[in-house]
Amino acid sequence: ITAAIGVEAGTVTQPSERQDNFMLDGVPLLLVGAALLLSAGGAAAVLAMVRRHRRDTSQTHTHYGIPAGMNPLLAKWLTGKANEPIVAMILHLAVHGVLRIEESEQQTDKKSDPQPELRLVDPQLATDPLETQLLEGLFPGLVPGATFAFPKDSKAFTKAAQKVEQASGEAVLERGYQRKVRHGKAALSGWLSLVLLIPTVVLLIMGASRDNTVTTVLSVVLGLLSLMFILICVFRHRVLTPQGAATRRQLQDMHQMMEASETDRLEMMQSYAHATRTPTAAHDELSGEIIELYDRLLPYAVLFGMPEDWSEALASAYQHHHFPAPFWYPGLLHHGTAGMQDSLSSMLISVSAAAATSSPNAGSTGGGVAGGGGGGGAAGGR
Repeated sequence: ITAAIGVEAGTVTQPSERQDNFMLDGVPLLLVGAALLLSAGGAAAVLAMVRRHRRDTSQTHTHYGIPAGMNPLLAKWLTGKANEPIVAMILHLAVHGVLRIEESEQQTDKKSDPQPELRLVDPQLATDPLETQLLEGLFPGLVPGATFAFPKDSKAFTKAAQKVEQASGEAVLERGYQRKVRHGKAALSGWLSLVLLIPTVVLLIMGASRDNTVTTVLSVVLGLLSLMFILICVFRHRVLTPQGAATRRQLQDMHQMMEASETDRLEMMQSYAHATRTPTAAHDELSGEIIELYDRLLPYAVLFGMPEDWSEALASAYQHHHFPAPFWYPGLLHHGTAGMQDSLSSMLISVSAAAATSSPNAGSTGGGVAGGGGGGGAAGGR
């Protein structure tokens, strides 16, 4: 039986949890909303600061060469491209004559791909402390002729790779490419937002027994978002110095040249002021410059996530100028000139896979050289 009894409004007094209370139901949302607006504004100011420091106004003309004193580990911090930095660094050492990439003679399965092996040729050519640090991790004692065969699940290799990557982050600061700064107004916004979140938490605790699930959920979600922005506001961030901005621009111009067509690329190279003048036995001196430049750009092709495209360009240059196999990879012509691009691509994939296999925890050296590029954060000075 359903009975309806009519009574005057207010006859039954509701408990305090069911009575309207703007302080517990509305004020938390107002406070957390204000905190979110303040912290988001501060984070936007930080992002604008980082972008502002990326602008380079010092150069009046374009440079397409590799900046002096640059290597892939430093370039990673300046450009934000972080695809296989350790593999790129190994290639960097190889094309500069420090290492030689060989195929392991211990391979027993003829159907499997050749396993790469590194041979130390001349450690004295490694003039950068980062290069020397990586070499010491791969070849303890730095004895010329020593080999490194990428042991499986090697904690030593992983530790060496992680240490040199961490050292590169400090090196860009020490060498004046980046500096750490805190945005004053953004930091003030962050602290004010945090002050607003404190009473929000108190009010939410006081109203925990109330039937205001929507208010609680929204306040918690917006509060967590505010905390993320607050951290961005109050911490110091890496920004590029004028030197770093100029170097970043040159790296970007180099990337643009590598993505251009072959004809456009050759035209851009005419303005390449840093091309090494190396006499060769080829048809003319320009041929030697092109091959040497293409070789030394290969590590950056890996770092920028375009190894397949640059393997094609490099193989085409070797075939066009009738150059022999490079000293840093003698096995390039094992399958003849027609298979040069496949040999290069196979070597890059093998080195990448071997480096990844050597790392017991995935991701310390990257995720595959044939894959896409990496990122980095806004605070990384891209």
